[in-house]
Amino acid sequence: MRFRTIKTVRDNYHSDKHLRHAIKNIFGFRPGNIYLYRLAFTHKSASQETIKDLRINNERLEFLGDAILDAVAADFLFKTFPAKY
Repeated sequence: MRFRTIKTVRDNYHSDKHLRHAIKNIFGFRPGNIYLYRLAFTHKSASQETIKDLRINNERLEFLGDAILDAVAADFLFKTFPAKY
């Protein structure tokens, strides 16, 4: 069991290293919390089940992102067109 745990940690570190490098090359910065980036790129069809039947995927982050974009767009429109309603 211990060997499998060490191998899993090593494999995750290796894939995280590649993901960090790819994000740095694409966006020009090093990500702080790599878990959030890995989660954001995990599609619902590739989600994993955890304890208590929770599924780990990007659905919650997608919902949050949509809400933030809606708020930013509403703020922009409200300030750009103050007389419109």
